[in-house]
Amino acid sequence: MINFEGMKWMFPLLLLCWISTVSGQTPSDCSIPTWLENEYHDDVRFLAMNRIIATNAPAMDSLFVPLAYLDTVWEGLAAIYNVQNMPERDTVFDLYCIHQYLGGEATVNLFTVSVDTTYAWTNNWQNLTTPTGVPQLDSILSLTQLSVVNFSPYFNNATLLTPLDLNSSGVHSALLNIDGITEVDGWEINGDGNWLTYSTSAGIRHYSFELACEDCPSGCMGHRIWNFSVTPTCEVSFDGMQDFGGTSCINDPDLQCGYTAIGNSEKAEFPIYPNPTNGVFQMQLSDWNGAKDLSVTVCDKLGRRMESLKPQTSTIEIDASAWPNGVYSVSLINQSGAQHTERLVMQH
Repeated sequence: MINFEGMKWMFPLLLLCWISTVSGQTPSDCSIPTWLENEYHDDVRFLAMNRIIATNAPAMDSLFVPLAYLDTVWEGLAAIYNVQNMPERDTVFDLYCIHQYLGGEATVNLFTVSVDTTYAWTNNWQNLTTPTGVPQLDSILSLTQLSVVNFSPYFNNATLLTPLDLNSSGVHSALLNIDGITEVDGWEINGDGNWLTYSTSAGIRHYSFELACEDCPSGCMGHRIWNFSVTPTCEVSFDGMQDFGGTSCINDPDLQCGYTAIGNSEKAEFPIYPNPTNGVFQMQLSDWNGAKDLSVTVCDKLGRRMESLKPQTSTIEIDASAWPNGVYSVSLINQSGAQHTERLVMQH
């Protein structure tokens, strides 16, 4: 289950400083670009689930996040992304690429389920067999496409993974109704980092993009927040910026992603082009900490390895034409163990 309590930082109100003025409403477009849909997929799901929990909506018990919640979040986010001549939009999307911190290695599609092994059906999970013979449980597993990928006999828990976007709170409730299941740990966020928030009031959608720095993820000390609102007719307003020791954040070049909506390979640590791609892409490695003894690994958003190789030249070519649409991480590790990761967008 999502743990949203105790994760936000608290600062004395005396540290709050409004450091920019608001703007008027600017017409925009709520159409969702493919790049935005790929890149902010997990962020929107997080915002929609958070909204469901914050309002104690009936959808809390749904196995899937209702499309109505997702669409509402998507449309407002797209309006901010699509708005023209608003420098603050460029700051959050193009300069800092602010995404929701999701707990480092955590995945939004993984659940850890503790079981009482005195129940006979748990033998299947111990043998990494997903179907249990329990009709109610097997129905949930079939609908959600959850499959057992690991079982720990020491802790008596199974790791379940799915390719689908599930509502963690609904899955949590459904599984706990099964005899023999004692605990369910879903998508929990541990630590601190960048933050996105979403709320509504009187039909207006409100979004905040928070840049965090210094001692992250233990407990970030610097924060700067950009606030936007979107009307039902897709007009966007910049509602001001707040600062909690955030000057150190904006002065840190390592926090700048330095790419635009279609990718700016010239600013990347190692150029990937074309990006987005619909098939074959190339990487130029000669300027990345020395090209000797590099290993290249490409993974999808679930951490599944799509490609792994040791390049023999400074320029390599990878055929990704069979990969589904989405955002992939391309990681390089050199002989000294230094690692850097860039993002690749697959868009057929």
